[in-house]
Order: sequence, then structure tokens, then C-alpha cells
Amino acid sequence: MGLALASVLLLTAILAVWGTTGRFAYGFLVVNLGLAWIPVALAALLATGRVRGRLLVVVPLGLVWLLFLPNAPYLVTDLVHAGEQAPLVPLRVDLAILLMAAVCGVLAWAVSLRLFELALRTRFGLRTARVVAIAAAALAGVGICVGRVLRWNSWDVVTRPAKLLDDVAAAVADPVAHARGLTVMLVAAAVLGALALAQSLLDDRKLPIDRVDQKN
Repeated sequence: MGLALASVLLLTAILAVWGTTGRFAYGFLVVNLGLAWIPVALAALLATGRVRGRLLVVVPLGLVWLLFLPNAPYLVTDLVHAGEQAPLVPLRVDLAILLMAAVCGVLAWAVSLRLFELALRTRFGLRTARVVAIAAAALAGVGICVGRVLRWNSWDVVTRPAKLLDDVAAAVADPVAHARGLTVMLVAAAVLGALALAQSLLDDRKLPIDRVDQKN
């Protein structure tokens, strides 16, 4: 409900700016918000009773979920666009909209990761689900940097795999030249991984299923 409310408030603010200035200045936020909702929807689907017990369905859906997961926390990085809408949009309004988008991104990431881990716990148990969720969160940190720095999109993994492999090979072949980008990736991965661990530990006290898993 919090994510839905934050999304509605963000879209309302964007429409208000559009109506006031006559310029659809935050179209990129609308697109990114839609992409942030995709992992939430996929995780919710995985958590349903009809899907989570079927391994042949869980694995491909889980991979697609992982592919789109970075789009949620990616909204936080849109704060780099602060001030770009001046002078049509006052800086305080611009920052308020970008901060609302960041909140939506954090909520979407947390909700999606929680639903995904819950879906895994019912099938694989607490420890396996926690490890996979933390690894997925860390990979999302890498994905954020790839999207922001290298300008890759989630679907480029399918549409341009050769170019993606070339970029990865270049970074591996000359890590010194890409030291800054690699450092940012590692920091982002560590931060999101730590947050995922914290969320998982907090869920231990909230989800009744954890007690069953721990006994098993």
C-alpha cells in the first residue's frame, strides 16, 4: 500500500508540473517507475501458491525477476538530474519529485525482494532463500551501475548480448582503467547486499513460516 500510494503521489506531481508548465519534463521518471514495478509484479507472481511450488516455473521467472530488479533502486540514482528542469520547475519542486521517485524505488526494491525471498523460503527453506536473496540484491547493485554508467537496459541482455559481453571483457581485461566504475559497483553491491540481509533478519521475527523453516 505504501508503494502504491507513493507511486500515485509521484504521478500526480508529475502531471501537476505538466499541467502548469506545459512540458512533460519527467517522462523518464514515469518510464523508470513502470520498470520498477515489474520486479514487484514478478515477485508477487512467484509468491502465489500456484507458482512457487513448480520448479520449472520458478527458475525462469526468477531469472527474469533478477534481470529487472535493478530498475527499482535505479530510481534513487535519478537524483543526478536535480536542477535540470530549471528555470521552468523551481529547484525545491524538482527535488521533491526526484525524492518521491527515490522513495518509490526503495519501496519497490524492498517489497520485491521480500516477496521473492518468501517465495523461496516456502520451497527451499530459510538459509537457501536468504543466500539467494542477498546475492540477488548484490547483483542489483552491479546492475544499477551498469545502467547508470554504461547505459545498459534490462532487455539489452537479450537484444544485444554480444555488446554486453564485449563491455564485460574490456573491464576484465583492463581493471585499472575501469577501477572507478568497478569500485562503485562493489560498493553498491555491498550496500544492497547488507540491506537485504538486514531485511531478511527482520522478517525472521515477522513471518510465521520462518519458525517452520528453522525447525526443518
